[in-house]
Amino acid sequence: MENMSDKIIKTIHKMSGKYGVYEIFSDWVKMQAFAYANQVQFSQAREDEYIEAMKRYSKEEFLQLAEMTAWLVEWADEQMFDMLGYIYMHLEIGNKRTGQFFTPYHLCQLMAKTVDFSELPITANEPTCGAGGNIIALAEAMKDAGINYQHNLFVVCQDIDIKAVYMAFVQMSLYGIPAIVYQSDTLLDPNGLKSTTGKMYTIGYMMAPELWKYERKPSDKKIVFPEREHQEEQPDEMYVQMNLNEFLKGE
Repeated sequence: MENMSDKIIKTIHKMSGKYGVYEIFSDWVKMQAFAYANQVQFSQAREDEYIEAMKRYSKEEFLQLAEMTAWLVEWADEQMFDMLGYIYMHLEIGNKRTGQFFTPYHLCQLMAKTVDFSELPITANEPTCGAGGNIIALAEAMKDAGINYQHNLFVVCQDIDIKAVYMAFVQMSLYGIPAIVYQSDTLLDPNGLKSTTGKMYTIGYMMAPELWKYERKPSDKKIVFPEREHQEEQPDEMYVQMNLNEFLKGE
């Protein structure tokens, strides 16, 4: 039986022609990230970028992208794994010029097993997060130890590669990990004040208000998006609750 990763990789290769494999994967991940982020903190700029990316594809192609997303969700439901990192490396679209190589997940799991869970909650910063493999492995280790990571783990993920940021945000969202994810140069801009994405908050973060106090806030200023006309506030708790209520009604 064909597994989910093979289905996704095969579909991306099948769709390539008008657009390359790299472009299709990048658009697919970006649209997922924007869809999840706008459920927590609406941004018209993200919405506009989503629509522009969507227009690049025919109705049939867009439905294929949607089917790939369904496979990804099903895969996430079956196991904790660096799914997008695996797909990315097997599509062979990593940035060789910068030496980009995502840590194999079994090594992430090995490192996660060295973490002491005697004091909770666990707070973690992943300054070069890639697709988020190390954080997923940490959450998996907590789960295996009988700890509910959705209320005992707070994470900040950063990466200079915008595509990696989108991958990490999608996976943090799918696994319900309380996380703030943004693009920045960790050395020059550790707090993401010059980030091109602004801070993206997972729904897992908004569902765990007891962890909000661990977010480091260097200033109360609005987050300014370079080369964008609007500014972003911190996520609106009431807006999130309204969206959550609507989601629960549909179950």
